[in-house]
Amino acid sequence: MQRIYLPNTDFQNRLIITDKELYHQITRVMRARVWQTYAFFDGVSTVDYVYKIIDINKSECSFELIEKLEKNSENQLDITLYQGLPNKFSKLETTVQKSCEVGYRKIVFFQAMNSQKLVVSDNKKERLTKIAIEAIEQCGGNIIPEIVFTDTLSDVNWDTLVCHTQWDESKSLASTSLWTEVNIVVGPEWGLHEDELRELKKSWAQKIFFWERILRCETVAPLVWFYVSQKKES
Repeated sequence: MQRIYLPNTDFQNRLIITDKELYHQITRVMRARVWQTYAFFDGVSTVDYVYKIIDINKSECSFELIEKLEKNSENQLDITLYQGLPNKFSKLETTVQKSCEVGYRKIVFFQAMNSQKLVVSDNKKERLTKIAIEAIEQCGGNIIPEIVFTDTLSDVNWDTLVCHTQWDESKSLASTSLWTEVNIVVGPEWGLHEDELRELKKSWAQKIFFWERILRCETVAPLVWFYVSQKKES
């Protein structure tokens, strides 16, 4: 069943779609027909509203509510990703898509000291938002993560895990302690600068490693999220 993100909507027994872009998507892209069913969600609650189409005319689609589905698609952990800007926009797209699929609540891209200059225009930010929405629609999630860009790594609160490639003072993931709100910090291609690591250490961040391998920055976020979520539930 197709799922469609429809924010700021009062889902009543009858739903009428008049927005031209969404009307085109339903009637032309999805090739909707009368009596087909679709699930709508608002990106805030964990409820899917299942409607069937009862009428399609030249300018609008009319739906009738069938049922409300209470979902369990969101992890109890509130996990935020702080990702140092990579050197290619395509890596931003991959990071957003995969982070949304696994369940990050917020994604913060920051200009790390080792980040190469990457200009992210408003149009590209809008594209990332669309990628996030599509990822949530397709994976069965309900909460649309917030995507933020900042020039520096801002203060990180609660439990913080810094993904690092050096053994030195780093811990394994298995030895970390977790709260209900977790921040994961991932550096760009060349890792985090010593000064950044020093500042994070002052805020009691836990520096972690995986094994004697160096992962791509866009691989780290979903891997750590999955491990942390399973560790917390066990």
